[in-house]
Amino acid sequence: MIKHALVICSFGRPKDVVTLLKQVENLPSAEHIKKYIVENSGKENNLKIIEDFVLSSTHHESYQILQTNPGLPTARNAALRACDEEFIHFLDDDVELKSDYFQDVEAVFNSYPEAIGMAPRITFPSGHNNRLFRTKMQKLLHLEGKVSSTGRAYWISKTSGLQQVEWLPGCAMSFRRGSLGDLKFSDILEKGPLGGYALGEDLDFTFRLSRKGTLLGVNELEVMHKLHPNQRTDWALLDEGLGRFLAYFEREFPEESKPIVTKLSLLLDTFYLCVRGVSKSNLTRNKIRNPFIRISAYHQELRYPKLIP
Repeated sequence: MIKHALVICSFGRPKDVVTLLKQVENLPSAEHIKKYIVENSGKENNLKIIEDFVLSSTHHESYQILQTNPGLPTARNAALRACDEEFIHFLDDDVELKSDYFQDVEAVFNSYPEAIGMAPRITFPSGHNNRLFRTKMQKLLHLEGKVSSTGRAYWISKTSGLQQVEWLPGCAMSFRRGSLGDLKFSDILEKGPLGGYALGEDLDFTFRLSRKGTLLGVNELEVMHKLHPNQRTDWALLDEGLGRFLAYFEREFPEESKPIVTKLSLLLDTFYLCVRGVSKSNLTRNKIRNPFIRISAYHQELRYPKLIP
């Protein structure tokens, strides 16, 4: 009996999709997993690489390949419409599983019937774990697993136990399918500067879901996010996307947001990026990370909003 739906949304990274699927094929629970692959780059050669792997698989009947218009929320929503399995798991194409992830997730759901969604602890490859100060501040301010009044989210870093959280990270999140109802990912966020690669669609979706039931961060489960170097966009667009999302959060969640705190955090961001740019002596116009983009995009979104229906 197939109880699990694995959803992999990919834009132009078919080899990463195949790498992850090979991991899944080798798991003891593989025969109980329906795999939904959403490839929305629009390039036939990317689709063919995935199709060739599926045809060669001994479990090829458990695959379904979906094609959509570009846009991460659009891709996720297409998978939500297609699947009706008991559990649905969203995994990024560049993650690495550290256990029989699906069996472990099911065991957590069985142990905590009140939970409607959960996610593991996320680790990163050597060289990307440069977040020591941020992690210490999260623990000091009790921010782990929470969404702050500025619209920024913080994930768990403990190595044992579990805790109730307010959101789940999009690179690895699982749900009871029946608990989602008609909730969908906001395609409004595709209207931002990232060309369909929406920023914050996971936070927006799961923060809304947290009002319907319990979300868990499971510290003892681990998934490595390898952070593929092809991140589809540059820092300038990411900074603009973040600024606009913070303004969107302020509009969508007025009771939880504190605009004065958001503005202060953006000023601190600007100061930090200025200092970091100077300290690296990287002052050429085409190389320095513009420290003013975030705060400028935030104010532009408030005055001339793009992220609206």
